[in-house]
Amino acid sequence: MRSGIRALVDYDRLATAFMVANTPRYLYAQFRQIDSVSRLAQDWGKEWLLQEYDRLTSKPTLGVDDTVIAYAIIVAFTFLDYASAKEALDRVDVTRLRWAKDIREMFTSAAEPTGFLASVNTPGLDARFIVSSGTADTPGKVVCAQR
Repeated sequence: MRSGIRALVDYDRLATAFMVANTPRYLYAQFRQIDSVSRLAQDWGKEWLLQEYDRLTSKPTLGVDDTVIAYAIIVAFTFLDYASAKEALDRVDVTRLRWAKDIREMFTSAAEPTGFLASVNTPGLDARFIVSSGTADTPGKVVCAQR
């Protein structure tokens, strides 16, 4: 019988993905596809997950089970809104897991909104727009328009 946080996730799928992962990008992508990981963030909240991460990773020797769950927690944070996810990932001690820093950097670099200038030259209308390109999860939007 499973207990604790391990009972909240699809551990067998997570462990399989972890065992075959040879890059942090692969691990991140595979863990994001497992529904129980997104449910961790939705159902249990950032503070509880941060405490669990610290509890699991502060052990002198980290076993496979704890490592798998700790990575699931890191990836679960990426399902929160950007500000909450970034704050949680900034609080995680990334020195405790080999790929934690890489996963944090993948998330923050992919999710940081950027902007660009778009000019529309339609007869009778000359306008410039500053458009937010959005992120993988949110579409861009016009943030400033000028005629």
